[in-house]
Amino acid sequence: MRPLIVHPPKNKINGDVNLPTSKSMANRYLIIKALSNNLDTEFIPSQSEDSILLHKLLNNLHADIDAGDAGTVYRFLTAFLSCKPGEWNLSGSDRMLERPIGPLVNALIQAGANISFSGKTGYPPLKIHGKPLNGGLVKIDGDLSSQFITAILLVAPYMEQGINLILTSRPSSVPYIQMTIEFMRRLGISVNWEGDTIVVEPGVYKENSIKLESDWSAAAFFFELCALSKAASIQIRGLSEESIQGDSRLWKIMQNFNVDTIFGNSGLHIEKLFSGNQVSNFLMNCNEIPDLVPALVCTCAGLGIDASFSGIHTLLIKESNRIIALQTELRKLGLKSDYDAKSDILRIHKGRLKPYKGTLRTYNDHRIAMSLAPLALVCGELSLDDGSVVAKSFPSYWEQLTKLGFNIEDVQVKSEF
Repeated sequence: MRPLIVHPPKNKINGDVNLPTSKSMANRYLIIKALSNNLDTEFIPSQSEDSILLHKLLNNLHADIDAGDAGTVYRFLTAFLSCKPGEWNLSGSDRMLERPIGPLVNALIQAGANISFSGKTGYPPLKIHGKPLNGGLVKIDGDLSSQFITAILLVAPYMEQGINLILTSRPSSVPYIQMTIEFMRRLGISVNWEGDTIVVEPGVYKENSIKLESDWSAAAFFFELCALSKAASIQIRGLSEESIQGDSRLWKIMQNFNVDTIFGNSGLHIEKLFSGNQVSNFLMNCNEIPDLVPALVCTCAGLGIDASFSGIHTLLIKESNRIIALQTELRKLGLKSDYDAKSDILRIHKGRLKPYKGTLRTYNDHRIAMSLAPLALVCGELSLDDGSVVAKSFPSYWEQLTKLGFNIEDVQVKSEF
């Protein structure tokens, strides 16, 4: 636990930001390297806790494996271990045991895997008897998580028949699936997606070089603070307009909040404009950009505008229930909101946020912590119960805020003795 207080800058926000390597890309890279029996024991492509954990587990496979609260790690390992000869018990944190894995397990069983649920049907933990898989015709429901689809696609080239993957529902986070396919193609795998069918031919990953990009999802919180600021000029290094990350559409979305973006050779520059027409009622279908939702919700809350966010049902099964987490913590700041599960719409009602002298919860969720912090620009200093959670994807987040003029004050926890 790292309780802290976020103090807003006293002057104009002006500075450079260094982002982490995309956790999504890094974890795909690690699985591919492990499948190719070419995983470097020293090089870790991202310093996010999730990537460090996956690298450690892949380099030290044991019968009993604990993926902690890392959803991507758990799902990718489920597919990887199903085709890795051996007996594996795959578990995780208490929160992980509440996050469904059934659609991925059912698809892998169709491909020939031997997997059983050790506890509640459809949820971790799992018992996996790893063996070569046949593949062939497989149906999968990807509505809950695109990572189910990505996990099985990554191992598909090593199935005897490859895979004809039939999507039985409209998948969530389609850009993440497209990123996976592009990754595979660049490494020599034949993948074709037409309609509801993705065909992967048998093959092996080639030793082609592939660039791991900086994380567009992590950039969202700096776009947020730019939108909430009275004046800001920020250089964000390592981002490209030609990115294969789905969240790279962020810069276009943030134009709604008078954030101007200029791309350069080493990254991009964002600045708060005061001559534009800021939207007064923001509407966004977030089915393809769920990781941007916390920052977008907090942006609208901080600006005091009406907003409606649809296509957000996958937020219910993230590191926290992000819909409840955002509603609960923003209510402490005076925000009124409502979520209709049937229509899957979260509505934010315009109003001015107020200072809060208590402590905001972070729910052991990195994106909740990182999206709440910029609200100090609106509410004044904010206390968070645990700043350490950002290490899951962005270990240097607080350092980057400090470079922009924020004062991050660690709070000493009083001993009971």
